Amino acid sequence: MLKNIIKDKNQYDYKVTSRVLFKKEVEIMTQIIKQLNSLNIYVLYVYDALYCKKSDESVVTEIMNRTIKNLGVNTYVG
Repeated sequence: MLKNIIKDKNQYDYKVTSRVLFKKEVEIMTQIIKQLNSLNIYVLYVYDALYCKKSDESVVTEIMNRTIKNLGVNTYVG
């Protein structure tokens, strides 16, 4: 993924790449927030993070992971 981002940035411009990535982030967060709101879970969206009540953490995490997987965003933390 990182190689593709660097290639895109070099091919077009960092501003174009940034807009594309931000658009994807907004799409992801919008879907997540809609799903959470339908469960009466309300979050605060700050930059690329969602803040929620500690008691809602596991549901929020599960919905976030499922949504990015459904949208074809593959992440790895290691």
